[in-house]
Amino acid sequence: MRTHGTMNPADLKELSKWLKAHPSHREAYEEAARVWLLTGLVPPSNPPSGDE
Repeated sequence: MRTHGTMNPADLKELSKWLKAHPSHREAYEEAARVWLLTGLVPPSNPPSGDE
């Protein structure tokens, strides 16, 4: 799921749910975020904490 641009509340909720489902999901998200930053594809942002 792409997080740049505008995410609606339902998208944010699904991302949060996915991130909490397994530790490897957050690791994968963080790895993707590093790649996005290195390639300049998306600006830096913080993923949902999982507390939403």
